[in-house]
Amino acid sequence: MTVGFVWLTARRDLRRRATDPGALLLWFAIPVLMGGLMTLAMGGRQGPRPQAHVLLVDEDDTFLSRFLASSFRGPADAEFPVRVETVGRGEGEARIAKGDGTALLIVPKGFSEALLEDQPTTLELITNPSETLLPAFVEGFLDVVADATFYLQRLVGDPYRRSFGDRPLTASGRHDPAATAAFAAQAEELSQTLEATVFPPRIQLVTRLEKEKEEAPPQSFGLLFLPGLVFMALLFIAQGMAEDLWVERESGTLRRVLVAPRRVSAFLLGKLMAGLVILGAILAVAMGLAALVYGIAWPAATLGWAFTLLCGLFFLLVLDLTYLFASGRRTASVLGSMLIFPMMMLGGAFFPFEAMPPWMVAVGRLTPNGWALLQLKAILAGSAVPLTLLATSLALGLACLGLFWAAQRRLRGRFAIG
Repeated sequence: MTVGFVWLTARRDLRRRATDPGALLLWFAIPVLMGGLMTLAMGGRQGPRPQAHVLLVDEDDTFLSRFLASSFRGPADAEFPVRVETVGRGEGEARIAKGDGTALLIVPKGFSEALLEDQPTTLELITNPSETLLPAFVEGFLDVVADATFYLQRLVGDPYRRSFGDRPLTASGRHDPAATAAFAAQAEELSQTLEATVFPPRIQLVTRLEKEKEEAPPQSFGLLFLPGLVFMALLFIAQGMAEDLWVERESGTLRRVLVAPRRVSAFLLGKLMAGLVILGAILAVAMGLAALVYGIAWPAATLGWAFTLLCGLFFLLVLDLTYLFASGRRTASVLGSMLIFPMMMLGGAFFPFEAMPPWMVAVGRLTPNGWALLQLKAILAGSAVPLTLLATSLALGLACLGLFWAAQRRLRGRFAIG
């Protein structure tokens, strides 16, 4: 009888949802519309990769300043290709103020001398506020340059100062050949000292002919945002479904369930089943379109669908329990929004972790949706570790059981009769 009541409750909920096709279409449109707009914004599946455009003002014009500019470019197939354009200070400031460029980097005069003499120097970076991800990449690159310069200074700074010191340049503008030879000898001695620990061991090269593998098709930059968009849609839809508990209470359905010879847990389970049917259909459409547009392998898309559906059950139970402890329907809606918006902000739904500050990433990875989002990324990329995926799914399953137990007790108690 209980199983039959679960099915009747689920079927009743699905029929009620069918009477409001506008709401159903809106739920289906959330992931499809957001994903479609993101894909169009990023140029589609075959669209060009975003390119950082750095305007460089090189007031030092030395070997080290030119080396800094060339190090930005990197390989042509880099994930974030960078185009460096040398400009004057006035032109650069005017262009970055108009949003023409990702960032303006100003290398001051005396940069190389300060670097070699271990003196303080400052690189001025002005970023474009209308861009988010690429300016963060440029800032991160300069942080790496600063760290590398510090350690390089510890290694070769003293030998350089001992060799050149205050010795004047020759008439041709070069260092004294004897000082240059002395510095080269000290650098060679240092490299031999560090060779055993810094340089990789010598290996024997063995050549073997293998069948050339086909290159994977290029993936759109929009794929970086896909998992976050999926979890954003899950949270919005789960919030809308959780509000139905207050609809049931205000219509008197819960009171009739309490006096009927049926278990409240069966009633709640039936509503969850109906919610999972709708979520499963929405996620199937979203994952199917993602597989077609972004070239995701169908086994990975199917596994991603199953894992995301489990996450959807978890979010639905979390919001159900939140709504059950509210004192009114409006209060429940406010509490739900106060819960899901910080989760989306920190958990990589609004912005991918790659574009967030390190401290926010550290916090976001601890949120339930951020933790699950990392696993979904690995699934869609085909790099998920089976044991990690199994452990994550078991943890989510156990959390769902605990939340269901708490929700049905609350549903049976003060919420239903208060």
